[in-house]
Amino acid sequence: MTEQELKQMQALKDEVASLRSELDSLRGFVKALYSMMDEDEQYDGPEGLADGVDFRGINT
Repeated sequence: MTEQELKQMQALKDEVASLRSELDSLRGFVKALYSMMDEDEQYDGPEGLADGVDFRGINT
């Protein structure tokens, strides 16, 4: 591999590491949101949505 290819590969590895860190942070944020939601209460969603939104089935 050339020096330029090695630099590009290292830049990509750094970006992947950064994205993984951001993903972990977002997972923590979503978990905090779930913990704030009352499981017995139905989320109605904004006006204009016929059935509302149910977030309990989303797998993060």
